[in-house]
Amino acid sequence: MKSNLIVICMKWGKKFQAADVNTLYNAVNRNLRLSHRFVCLTDSAEGIIENVECFPIPEIGLDRWYWYNGAWPKLSVFLPDLYGLTGRCLFVDLDTLILDDLVPFFEESSAFIGIDAGVNWDQELTRRILGTGIFAFDLGAQAQIIEKFYSQRKENLSKYKLEQAFVQNAASSLDYWPRGWVISFKYHLQRRNLSGLVLEPRTAFPGTKIIAFHGNPSPRDLLKSGIWGRFPHLGRGTVSWVSDYYIENANYQM
Repeated sequence: MKSNLIVICMKWGKKFQAADVNTLYNAVNRNLRLSHRFVCLTDSAEGIIENVECFPIPEIGLDRWYWYNGAWPKLSVFLPDLYGLTGRCLFVDLDTLILDDLVPFFEESSAFIGIDAGVNWDQELTRRILGTGIFAFDLGAQAQIIEKFYSQRKENLSKYKLEQAFVQNAASSLDYWPRGWVISFKYHLQRRNLSGLVLEPRTAFPGTKIIAFHGNPSPRDLLKSGIWGRFPHLGRGTVSWVSDYYIENANYQM
């Protein structure tokens, strides 16, 4: 395991708030006992606690439409020199709940390792699909990803709907987190066929380290009193275990 460990998140636009960065920072610190840096690449550092190292999101020549359709700014973490940061990087999306020890994520030494959002998340799928909600690599060592993007920028933006689909094609090699480490709220915990209107979502399975939210709903939606989700997989009201998570981590102090 490398001695220089960095956790990186990104925040742009209005979908996420400074409080989401602060909550993730606290959750990471509760679950990563090793010395590390916590970095946020953002278009606004207002309200983010001072322990978080904030840097502007690097400009990679994207029209603003692609910031909000496909999460393409995430490609900037693959620049050969990202603000002089070096070491092993664990990238974590803001719509993520950290439940358990993060050290094993840094013990995985693959050149690039991410979520298997195919067969591990949906039993109807038979192929592996990279998810970049949580991934790890050595900073500067996957520069070919951004170079391939630059080489045919217009064609890549047209061919790939999501940035993660492009990364799956451009990474030097691909490995996936062990089954059960990262689970999907939508596929594993959310109730189906309107039963969520009367039953809370399931709690995480034993051994789960991270719950990934993707699309609708977001974690903060589960703190509201109304209906959330998308038909027919809807939920209603505040989810107790999600509320407990936010109370614990939003109030946590180093």
